[in-house]
Amino acid sequence: MAGILSVNEILKVAMQIEKNGMTLYTHLLTKGFPGTVRILFKALAVAEKRHLERLEEIKARVGKKTSADQKFSGDTQRYLEAIAGENVFQDSSKLKDALKDVRSVGQALKFALSVEYSTIKLFSFLARNVPADVKEVIDQIIQEEHGHVRQIKQYQRTSSFPWSLFQK
Repeated sequence: MAGILSVNEILKVAMQIEKNGMTLYTHLLTKGFPGTVRILFKALAVAEKRHLERLEEIKARVGKKTSADQKFSGDTQRYLEAIAGENVFQDSSKLKDALKDVRSVGQALKFALSVEYSTIKLFSFLARNVPADVKEVIDQIIQEEHGHVRQIKQYQRTSSFPWSLFQK
C-alpha cells in the first residue's frame, strides 16, 4: 500500500480480507475433518461471501460519491498496514502456506479464531476511518464476525473432543 489511502482503497482491502476468508473456510473443507465441523466451515464460508457481496455493493455506491476520494493521513495508513500485516488474510498465498500446518480440527479452530480476531481488529479500525454510510455496513459485518467467533467457540464447547488442550 503506497501513498495515501482513499475510501475506495480501504474498501478494496476489506474486500480482499473477505475473499481470503472464503478461501480459508473453503480450504478447511478440503482437509477431511468430520461432518459437524464441515457444516460450521461451510456456514462460515457462505457468511464471508455475503460480506464480500455487501462490500462490493458499497464500493459501487460510494465510488460515485466524492467521499470515495477522501484521503487518510500517512499515520492512518501506517497503522492500517501494521494491522493488515499481522493478518494472514492480506495475501491468499500466505494464507494457504499457513494452512499447510493445520492438520487437526483443534488446530483449524484455533487458526480460524485467530483470523476472526484479526479481522475484527482490522475492520474496527476501518470503521473509524470511513464515511457514515460505509461505517454502518462495516459495523454490521463486525457484529457478524463476532458471531463467527461465538460459533467457533460454541463448537469447541459442545464437541466431545477436549479442545482445551489446544487453547494455548
